[in-house]
Amino acid sequence: MTAGKTTMAFGWRVYGLGVMALGMVCRNRNHIGNPLALCSGSHSMKKTYFLLIAAALLGVVAGCNYLATRAETPLERDQGASCDVSRWAHVYHGRFPSAEDRLQVINPCLTVSGIIVNARPEKDGDWHVQVDLDPEYRSLLNQANLEKQYGYLVLEPICSNDVSQSDTLAEGVCDGFSQTIFTTDLIGKRVVATGAYVIDRQHGWMELHPVTSIVPIP
Repeated sequence: MTAGKTTMAFGWRVYGLGVMALGMVCRNRNHIGNPLALCSGSHSMKKTYFLLIAAALLGVVAGCNYLATRAETPLERDQGASCDVSRWAHVYHGRFPSAEDRLQVINPCLTVSGIIVNARPEKDGDWHVQVDLDPEYRSLLNQANLEKQYGYLVLEPICSNDVSQSDTLAEGVCDGFSQTIFTTDLIGKRVVATGAYVIDRQHGWMELHPVTSIVPIP
């Protein structure tokens, strides 16, 4: 069973246990489904039943909240993905202590799918590729993606173009290395892309950067 299915099943179990507990509390020999009828007992009995009702309701609410959270939160790790961590050696860090400080890692290896809508070369030698994600991946976007990237996720294949940016040249991260996983004929095509899911701390939006692979979907 995948991580996503496991966590979703757990949420449903929490929800189900809450519903079952509430149903058991509400059962009464003479007043099925009428929990208020329990109030006719002693003070201690009434207190006990009300505590049970509160616990059951909390179980239902907790299950619902857990399911909602897991539905909106990306998986901590894509179990089917495989990323080349050596690509980090070719990512410049600029004014940050390291590349991983400039690009804060949220998920070290994630696979997404969507349609490539635009791409442009950057001065650091990377491609700036915009992807219109498939619906199941759109929760990966943040407000900066919506406002500054037209609602697209950014992919950055590295060291793919001529480098003219001074800090990248000074660091020499592209010296003797070139990545060829992206060509402009992929614009307009639906692809599967795998890479590190990060937040670009210079600009605030979410990216796959560095990218390990971009594969068109037939």
